[in-house]
Amino acid sequence: MGTSAVQIAKSFGAEVTAVCSARNLATARSIGLSTIGSQKMGLMRIASPNQKDWVTVKELVEAGKIAPVSDRSYPLADAAEAMR
Repeated sequence: MGTSAVQIAKSFGAEVTAVCSARNLATARSIGLSTIGSQKMGLMRIASPNQKDWVTVKELVEAGKIAPVSDRSYPLADAAEAMR
């Protein structure tokens, strides 16, 4: 969800700053993070999206402004391992 939030914010012209581990620096840069810090403490914001918000997200996906980001995939038989 974090990568989607960054892409949504960037599509509205926001300058996005985030923290991540060294392992995720390339991914963070690839989705357009403006400033990246080391992972020490994170902030979390909880939103309550409404129908208008979901329509906006749908339009951003259709316009190619939001793309899924995954660093690996698992076969269904390994679903438990994927959750670790």
